[in-house]
Amino acid sequence: MAAEYEDGWFRAMLKTGLSHLGTVSFDGHGPDALVRLTQPTGRTLVFEQGIAAIHERIAIDEESRSAMWPDWSLAAASVALLSVHAEEALNTAPTEADTLSIIDGGVTASVSQPADLQLR
Repeated sequence: MAAEYEDGWFRAMLKTGLSHLGTVSFDGHGPDALVRLTQPTGRTLVFEQGIAAIHERIAIDEESRSAMWPDWSLAAASVALLSVHAEEALNTAPTEADTLSIIDGGVTASVSQPADLQLR
């Protein structure tokens, strides 16, 4: 995003921008805090990336912003696009999904492996 990362401001943007998907909360403080989304169904998912990494990864270009959200700031449009991709991921995710990951061009929802079963 064009704007420099500012923790409190970006937390507020995520809470507002993702509110239609559920309740947004944060585990921890500062740039490494994890973003937790609890849906009305009770399912809780955590973004794999910390809040500052999410801020860096969701930037959209000016052409996309002006085409889709012409009256919005680049930051607000970037969070809106994140919400669109997160909603798409949630709609196609298995019920057991507990992790959201930002990838190039979108968001994925998946089931995390228990720590003792992870491949090394």
